[in-house]
Amino acid sequence: MMVTKKNHPIMVVDNFMGDAYSHRLHYNFFGPVGFPWVFLPDSTYPDQVVSEWKNNKIVHPNPQDYSCSLVHMAYVKRDNYKSSYYELFAPIMDNMLDLLEANLDFSRVRLGFHLNRQVDKLHNKPHIDDQEDHYAALYYVNDSDGDTFFFDQYDSPYSGSSQQRSEAIDKEDLTVYKRVSPKRNRLVIFDGHQVHASSEPKIAQSRIVINFNFTANKNIFKDLK
Repeated sequence: MMVTKKNHPIMVVDNFMGDAYSHRLHYNFFGPVGFPWVFLPDSTYPDQVVSEWKNNKIVHPNPQDYSCSLVHMAYVKRDNYKSSYYELFAPIMDNMLDLLEANLDFSRVRLGFHLNRQVDKLHNKPHIDDQEDHYAALYYVNDSDGDTFFFDQYDSPYSGSSQQRSEAIDKEDLTVYKRVSPKRNRLVIFDGHQVHASSEPKIAQSRIVINFNFTANKNIFKDLK
């Protein structure tokens, strides 16, 4: 079951980190040392993209139907996992604590790297990151195109199984509320139940975003105008 809302608490903060930090972070990904990434056949639902073996060759799905990307999982609370690069992103989380003036409990920190595949589609698959109550934040590492799309529709908590709720998003006639463009050192915070979608760059070479999922000890949007 989907819920349509017209009041959307989305916080956009430019120049979120110090300029030196944002440049150093950018250099970690685009400099000569390199950074470890893992390939995903689809950035939203990787398990649903299945290549087949036919007539002694591999057959891939239509590239318009999926969005392959690179990912680095920096932190997963439920698995008690931290990558060796976790501390590189800790200053962003510390600044979020100060900005929101709340106690935040982070459940996941995930980096996504989309490349320009010259694919002609508006956005990737609409989704939510976690079906439990949570907030989500996006930190854009580099200037790029490939907007994030936010829809009027929200996932309805506890309204069915994970599969049923994912299928409800796929079947819904979604309407776009807002688009936010990737800009280096920009942070976006929103309700984790709001359906959203990434998109691939069509002009820039790449798009890197750090995705934070977390809960808070208060309603962080209560005083948002």
